[in-house]
Amino acid sequence: MAEESLTPSPTSQRWYKSPTKQLAWRWQHSLQFRAVAMAIILLMITFVVVGTFLSNQIASSLFNGRLDQALEESSAGFTNVQSVIDSSDAIDRTEIESDVRRFLTVLETGSTDSQRQWMLIPTEPDNSQSFIQQQAQFSWANPDDIPEDLVHTVAGQDGIYWQSAQMPVQENGSPVPVVVVGTRINIPQSPEYGLFLVYDLSSSQQIAQYISLVLWLGFAIMLLVVVSIVWLITRSVIRPISLTAVTAEKLAAGDLNQRVNVQGLNETSRLGVSFNKMADSLQEQISRLETLSTMQQRFVSDVSHELRTPLTTVRMAAELLHDARDGLDPLHRRSTELLYNQVDRFDTLLADLLEISRFDAGSATLDLVPADILTVLNEIIDSAQPHLERVGAPLEVHTDIAELTV
Repeated sequence: MAEESLTPSPTSQRWYKSPTKQLAWRWQHSLQFRAVAMAIILLMITFVVVGTFLSNQIASSLFNGRLDQALEESSAGFTNVQSVIDSSDAIDRTEIESDVRRFLTVLETGSTDSQRQWMLIPTEPDNSQSFIQQQAQFSWANPDDIPEDLVHTVAGQDGIYWQSAQMPVQENGSPVPVVVVGTRINIPQSPEYGLFLVYDLSSSQQIAQYISLVLWLGFAIMLLVVVSIVWLITRSVIRPISLTAVTAEKLAAGDLNQRVNVQGLNETSRLGVSFNKMADSLQEQISRLETLSTMQQRFVSDVSHELRTPLTTVRMAAELLHDARDGLDPLHRRSTELLYNQVDRFDTLLADLLEISRFDAGSATLDLVPADILTVLNEIIDSAQPHLERVGAPLEVHTDIAELTV
């Protein structure tokens, strides 16, 4: 039983290529694929740059707006708390601690943000005068989450300061982005305290993320629309060119009746019309050349046949002279021999001429046969010998090769 071949065909081998090689092949052979790919790449770069810029601008605007609101509310709240503390007439430490706790509730009602919370932290924990412990609006809140840099800044300078951070704003919650605003307040008999307000920015972050999602979704839809438009435009332009290329290949293969289907009056239609005119001209020229070639073959065949009759007569006369050459003087004997040989050569040339006409007509095939090139060379020298003797130019062949077959 014959062994079955497992070698894949050239067509199937293309499908075994890796995706990277397939993309490279399409990039080299498809203008439409190249145009669509370049549109996707450029649009993606543009979308990434513009989207990142817009997202950062929106997030920055939301943060700055929230920060301005927090600073404004904090400044008013800090002023109210300090005013209430300064107006208190409490002298006993217990009374002062009770008043401070009660006065801090002003911060719980003085804001439009329900997620704001306050924290009171001694700026110098080792100070013996700080009899009021650190405390927060909610029992689960940890004042230690306040950034140390902000605590040190508030402790060393007067004014209102802020810093962004990550900390939980709900019980058992995960850390979220916040803005911590703090200032130093004066409490009778225990002046070194920092009052901090923590503003939750998770809602602003969610808004920024939602806007970014909307932007990227809009960019994706725009990318799909633009790529579809590019694909349709390139298809409408490249498809007529591809059909023209296919028609040209069929013309090159010998099908002279192939033409491009022309529709419309645009540039590609003009290309198709010009191509069809060129094909008509080529077909006309080829038909004319075929007619001339047929006439030439017929002429050669007719001339060859017509020359046969006088050549036969000349051959008979040459044979008679050649047979009687022994009775002639040397000069005429040599001429008789040359005449006889040249008539024979002329007959060979006529036979070759007929063979060439038959070969051009397609009724004969080329058949290669061996020949001795030295024999051909000697025949040429013999035919030229009378001319050489007339001008006195001897011609000799010097070679050690007895036979050279080609």
